[in-house]
Amino acid sequence: MAVECVCLLAQEHVKFRIPELHSIASIHGINLSHDGSSEKISPFLKLKMPNLSCCQQILERSMTVRYILELWGSGSSVDELVRSLNQYPPDKMEPYRNTTFRINIETYNKKISQGQKQEYIKVLSFLPLDGKVNLNNPEHEFSLLLDFGDDNNAATDKPCQLFFGRLIGQGQRHLLKKFSLKTRHFIGNTSMDPLLSFLMANQGKARPGTLIFDPFVGTGSILLACAHFGGHVIGSDIDKNLVQGRGKSSRANCKWKARDEVMRTNFRQAGLEQLFVDAIIADASRSVLRATPIFDAIITDPPYGVREGVRKLKADNNRKCQSSPYQQLQA
Repeated sequence: MAVECVCLLAQEHVKFRIPELHSIASIHGINLSHDGSSEKISPFLKLKMPNLSCCQQILERSMTVRYILELWGSGSSVDELVRSLNQYPPDKMEPYRNTTFRINIETYNKKISQGQKQEYIKVLSFLPLDGKVNLNNPEHEFSLLLDFGDDNNAATDKPCQLFFGRLIGQGQRHLLKKFSLKTRHFIGNTSMDPLLSFLMANQGKARPGTLIFDPFVGTGSILLACAHFGGHVIGSDIDKNLVQGRGKSSRANCKWKARDEVMRTNFRQAGLEQLFVDAIIADASRSVLRATPIFDAIITDPPYGVREGVRKLKADNNRKCQSSPYQQLQA
């Protein structure tokens, strides 16, 4: 039976939010329908899912979804919200009657006082939630979402949309801290921030059993995100200093890179070394790869300026170069 939900989306990279949802749904074969577009500014998005398990599959990968609620009621006014909640099947509310709970209030485009929040919570007192309120460790969490419009300069006096529902789960925003550039062992001047890396990995549908290639790999931020989702990864770059971890350090207090400041160390640090195939020195304009389908996805951030001290590499046709293990494998 289809489940109606509401998403609270992060207010970053707004145009990537809907495409990311569709990519994740495609990976799992989920028939996803919603009421928004990639131009949607409001963080509230109504979804229809086949079941609650599909919601969990979205949450296990999404970087733009903060959390998803099982929608109990919605409306354009408090009265409409109350009428909608009264129409929600009582048997679906019954399992939560005598459990500990907490009600959160989330607003968009306007801050409201604690007193105003209490007034909204009083409106919901008719709900069959007879258990004790537990703010620290409740068995179930509920949220009331209040949308005060999209105009930052003229928020509406009263919310133009209200949503109430039970928390199903949270997205993967915690990964931004785990993969932060501040804690990463090997970085460069062009290292991509974790959020964009994970968004690209999701839209490239990185998953177990896939081989992902980045022809402008740099310090491997995109591949690191792809490996987190289970994909085997390989990259190439024309800058041999980056690939081999040589030269000046990008860190403020270090002049030269340490011996272990290489791409593989980042994968080892994240417990993903077994998914790192290799990184090769190559010019993307003169591919060293066979013209045959090898990769499940090519995910990259093409060069857009000079931020690394790259030197031009000149080919020596008279010199015989030993191929890398990966090149030998393809041969």
